[in-house]
Amino acid sequence: MRSKRLAQVEDLLRGVIAEELSRNWDFQGAIVSVTHVVVAPDLSRAKVLVSVLAGQGDEDRVWKRLLSGRRRLQKHVARETQLKRTPVLVLERDKSIEQGTRVLQIMKELEREEGRNTSEKEEEDAGERGRTEDSGDSHLDS
Repeated sequence: MRSKRLAQVEDLLRGVIAEELSRNWDFQGAIVSVTHVVVAPDLSRAKVLVSVLAGQGDEDRVWKRLLSGRRRLQKHVARETQLKRTPVLVLERDKSIEQGTRVLQIMKELEREEGRNTSEKEEEDAGERGRTEDSGDSHLDS
């Protein structure tokens, strides 16, 4: 189990980094979220999971900007947190939101497909009933 102190440091870092990115970095329409921070027990490193929602080309551009500005972000964290030892920030892509969005798209596609299949089945059933009723009426006429 993680210590209360580590959890507090993780929350602090996540908040400071997220605020800095939203206030002072221009990602030109891309949505950048700090989703989670995991700090090593000795506070030497902090894995910062970042989610980027943008077009594929834009996502790559945003990541290059984040990685090239890591030192700037590191300095800001050191200044704002005033921790005795500031963990080295390691930025990593968090694909969970992207994967969740993909799952939702698949579910919608399946619902549409199921809706089409249900409509086709209803049309088939209506056609079957119509043919049955037509053939049933012909026996009565005889």
